Amino acid sequence: RGVTANATWVALGVPYILQNDVEVDGASGPLLTIQAGTTIKLNSQTEFYCGYNNPGGISAVGTASSPILFTSNVATPHAGDWKDIGLYNGTTNSTQFAYCTFEYGGPVDQTNGEIYVSGNKLAKLDHCTIRSSGNYGIDFADINSSLVSFNNSTLTTNTLGPVDIYPPNVAILSSTSTYTGNTIDAVIVEGGTGTNGVIANATWNALGVPYI
Repeated sequence: RGVTANATWVALGVPYILQNDVEVDGASGPLLTIQAGTTIKLNSQTEFYCGYNNPGGISAVGTASSPILFTSNVATPHAGDWKDIGLYNGTTNSTQFAYCTFEYGGPVDQTNGEIYVSGNKLAKLDHCTIRSSGNYGIDFADINSSLVSFNNSTLTTNTLGPVDIYPPNVAILSSTSTYTGNTIDAVIVEGGTGTNGVIANATWNALGVPYI
Protein backbone atom coordinates (compact mmCIF):
# COMPACT_ATOMS: atom_id res chain seq x y z
CA ARG A 1 0.00 0.00 0.00
CA GLY A 2 3.04 2.27 0.03
CA VAL A 3 4.77 4.51 -2.49
CA THR A 4 8.05 2.76 -3.29
CA ALA A 5 9.18 4.67 -6.41
CA ASN A 6 9.24 8.33 -7.42
CA ALA A 7 5.72 9.53 -8.18
CA THR A 8 3.66 12.70 -8.59
CA TRP A 9 0.11 13.24 -7.39
CA VAL A 10 -1.30 15.86 -9.74
CA ALA A 11 -4.02 18.37 -8.91
CA LEU A 12 -7.15 16.77 -10.36
CA GLY A 13 -9.82 19.19 -9.16
CA VAL A 14 -11.18 16.49 -6.82
CA PRO A 15 -9.61 15.27 -3.57
CA TYR A 16 -7.48 12.23 -2.96
CA ILE A 17 -9.02 10.20 -0.10
CA LEU A 18 -6.61 8.11 1.94
CA GLN A 19 -8.61 5.11 3.12
CA ASN A 20 -5.77 3.69 5.25
CA ASP A 21 -2.19 4.53 6.20
CA VAL A 22 0.06 5.51 3.28
CA GLU A 23 3.83 5.33 3.60
CA VAL A 24 6.51 6.65 1.27
CA ASP A 25 9.72 4.64 1.51
CA GLY A 26 11.80 2.08 -0.32
CA ALA A 27 15.31 0.93 -1.08
CA SER A 28 15.75 3.70 -3.67
CA GLY A 29 14.57 6.48 -1.35
CA PRO A 30 11.49 7.47 -3.37
CA LEU A 31 10.13 11.02 -3.45
CA LEU A 32 6.39 11.63 -3.67
CA THR A 33 5.65 15.05 -5.19
CA ILE A 34 2.24 16.62 -4.51
CA GLN A 35 1.26 19.39 -6.90
CA ALA A 36 0.02 22.82 -5.87
CA GLY A 37 -3.78 22.99 -5.51
CA THR A 38 -4.13 19.36 -4.41
CA THR A 39 -6.52 18.36 -1.60
CA ILE A 40 -5.84 15.22 0.42
CA LYS A 41 -8.52 13.90 2.78
CA LEU A 42 -7.66 11.31 5.40
CA ASN A 43 -9.97 8.74 6.98
CA SER A 44 -10.18 8.26 10.73
CA GLN A 45 -6.85 7.37 12.40
CA THR A 46 -5.05 7.41 9.06
CA GLU A 47 -1.36 8.35 8.94
CA PHE A 48 0.49 9.73 5.90
CA TYR A 49 4.20 9.27 6.50
CA CYS A 50 7.66 8.77 5.07
CA GLY A 51 10.96 7.21 6.07
CA TYR A 52 9.70 4.68 8.60
CA ASN A 53 11.24 1.45 7.34
CA ASN A 54 13.45 2.78 4.52
CA PRO A 55 14.41 6.17 3.06
CA GLY A 56 11.64 8.23 1.51
CA GLY A 57 10.38 11.77 1.17
CA ILE A 58 7.35 13.95 0.45
CA SER A 59 7.53 17.24 -1.44
CA ALA A 60 4.29 19.22 -1.11
CA VAL A 61 4.91 22.73 -2.39
CA GLY A 62 1.88 24.88 -3.02
CA THR A 63 1.66 28.60 -3.70
CA ALA A 64 -0.11 31.47 -1.98
CA SER A 65 -2.87 31.32 -4.60
CA SER A 66 -2.89 27.52 -4.96
CA PRO A 67 -2.19 25.93 -1.56
CA ILE A 68 -2.22 22.23 -0.71
CA LEU A 69 -4.80 21.03 1.84
CA PHE A 70 -4.55 18.04 4.19
CA THR A 71 -7.90 17.60 5.94
CA SER A 72 -10.46 15.21 7.38
CA ASN A 73 -12.65 12.93 5.28
CA VAL A 74 -15.57 13.40 7.68
CA ALA A 75 -18.68 15.34 6.69
CA THR A 76 -18.57 17.35 9.91
CA PRO A 77 -14.87 17.40 10.79
CA HIS A 78 -13.47 17.68 14.30
CA ALA A 79 -10.01 17.96 15.78
CA GLY A 80 -8.33 14.56 15.91
CA ASP A 81 -10.25 12.91 13.07
CA TRP A 82 -7.08 11.58 11.41
CA LYS A 83 -3.68 10.74 12.82
CA ASP A 84 -0.72 12.71 11.50
CA ILE A 85 1.83 13.55 8.86
CA GLY A 86 4.74 11.42 10.08
CA LEU A 87 8.37 12.29 9.33
CA TYR A 88 10.46 9.37 10.57
CA ASN A 89 14.17 8.68 10.81
CA GLY A 90 14.53 7.73 7.14
CA THR A 91 12.93 10.93 5.84
CA THR A 92 15.15 12.34 3.09
CA ASN A 93 16.36 15.92 2.69
CA SER A 94 14.09 16.37 -0.34
CA THR A 95 11.13 16.48 2.07
CA GLN A 96 9.45 19.87 2.19
CA PHE A 97 6.05 21.39 2.84
CA ALA A 98 5.26 24.93 1.71
CA TYR A 99 1.96 26.77 1.42
CA CYS A 100 0.14 23.80 2.93
CA THR A 101 -2.76 23.74 5.39
CA PHE A 102 -3.09 20.84 7.83
CA GLU A 103 -6.33 20.57 9.80
CA TYR A 104 -8.38 18.17 11.98
CA GLY A 105 -5.53 15.69 12.56
CA GLY A 106 -3.60 14.94 15.75
CA PRO A 107 -5.30 12.06 17.59
CA VAL A 108 -6.62 13.00 21.03
CA ASP A 109 -5.77 9.59 22.55
CA GLN A 110 -2.14 9.33 21.38
CA THR A 111 1.08 11.30 21.69
CA ASN A 112 1.37 12.30 18.04
CA GLY A 113 0.79 15.87 16.97
CA GLU A 114 -0.77 16.79 13.63
CA ILE A 115 2.81 16.93 12.32
CA TYR A 116 4.90 14.23 14.02
CA VAL A 117 8.69 14.33 13.64
CA SER A 118 10.56 11.31 14.99
CA GLY A 119 14.33 10.79 14.76
CA ASN A 120 14.86 13.11 11.81
CA LYS A 121 16.10 16.67 11.20
CA LEU A 122 16.07 16.96 7.40
CA ALA A 123 12.62 18.27 6.42
CA LYS A 124 11.58 21.86 5.72
CA LEU A 125 8.22 23.39 6.66
CA ASP A 126 7.52 26.99 5.65
CA HIS A 127 4.49 29.17 4.88
CA CYS A 128 2.14 26.55 6.33
CA THR A 129 -0.96 26.63 8.54
CA ILE A 130 -1.29 23.91 11.18
CA ARG A 131 -4.64 24.09 12.92
CA SER A 132 -7.45 22.27 14.67
CA SER A 133 -5.30 19.42 15.95
CA GLY A 134 -6.67 17.22 18.70
CA ASN A 135 -3.12 17.14 20.06
CA TYR A 136 -0.12 19.43 19.47
CA GLY A 137 0.27 21.23 16.18
CA ILE A 138 3.81 19.84 15.82
CA ASP A 139 5.19 17.13 18.08
CA PHE A 140 8.95 16.50 18.07
CA ALA A 141 9.43 13.03 19.54
CA ASP A 142 12.93 13.35 21.03
CA ILE A 143 16.23 15.24 20.92
CA ASN A 144 16.95 13.79 17.47
CA SER A 145 13.80 15.32 16.01
CA SER A 146 13.82 18.76 14.40
CA LEU A 147 13.50 20.57 11.06
CA VAL A 148 15.92 22.31 8.71
CA SER A 149 13.62 25.33 8.63
CA PHE A 150 10.30 26.44 10.07
CA ASN A 151 9.32 29.92 8.96
CA ASN A 152 6.33 32.14 8.17
CA SER A 153 3.81 29.62 9.44
CA THR A 154 0.72 29.71 11.67
CA LEU A 155 -0.14 27.27 14.45
CA THR A 156 -3.60 27.91 15.87
CA THR A 157 -6.67 26.22 17.42
CA ASN A 158 -4.57 23.21 18.47
CA THR A 159 -5.81 21.42 21.60
CA LEU A 160 -2.57 20.82 23.51
CA GLY A 161 -0.71 23.82 22.16
CA PRO A 162 1.31 24.77 19.09
CA VAL A 163 4.54 22.80 19.65
CA ASP A 164 6.07 20.08 21.85
CA ILE A 165 9.86 20.07 21.52
CA TYR A 166 13.14 19.13 23.26
CA PRO A 167 15.70 21.71 24.47
CA PRO A 168 18.47 21.19 21.87
CA ASN A 169 16.09 22.02 19.02
CA VAL A 170 14.05 24.93 20.36
CA ALA A 171 16.09 27.43 18.34
CA ILE A 172 14.48 26.13 15.12
CA LEU A 173 11.24 27.89 16.11
CA SER A 174 11.19 31.16 14.21
CA SER A 175 9.64 34.45 15.30
CA THR A 176 8.36 34.79 11.72
CA SER A 177 5.71 32.20 12.66
CA THR A 178 2.69 32.73 14.95
CA TYR A 179 1.78 30.44 17.85
CA THR A 180 -1.43 31.96 19.29
CA GLY A 181 -5.12 31.05 19.36
CA ASN A 182 -4.55 27.54 20.73
CA THR A 183 -6.23 26.04 23.78
CA ILE A 184 -2.82 26.35 25.46
CA ASP A 185 -0.78 29.22 24.05
CA ALA A 186 2.70 28.05 25.01
CA VAL A 187 5.61 26.08 23.56
CA ILE A 188 6.06 22.93 25.63
CA VAL A 189 9.74 22.19 26.22
CA GLU A 190 10.38 18.67 27.47
CA GLY A 191 13.00 18.14 30.16
CA GLY A 192 16.60 17.65 29.09
CA THR A 193 19.84 17.38 31.03
CA GLY A 194 23.35 16.39 30.04
CA THR A 195 23.49 15.58 26.33
CA ASN A 196 19.71 15.96 26.20
CA GLY A 197 20.05 19.61 27.15
CA VAL A 198 21.40 22.65 25.32
CA ILE A 199 25.08 21.84 24.72
CA ALA A 200 25.91 24.45 22.05
CA ASN A 201 25.24 28.17 21.61
CA ALA A 202 21.59 28.74 20.78
CA THR A 203 18.95 31.47 20.71
CA TRP A 204 15.40 30.94 21.87
CA ASN A 205 13.39 33.49 19.94
CA ALA A 206 10.62 35.68 21.33
CA LEU A 207 7.57 33.90 19.92
CA GLY A 208 4.75 35.86 21.51
CA VAL A 209 3.90 32.92 23.78
CA PRO A 210 5.83 31.54 26.78
CA TYR A 211 8.08 28.52 26.88
CA ILE A 212 6.93 26.05 29.54
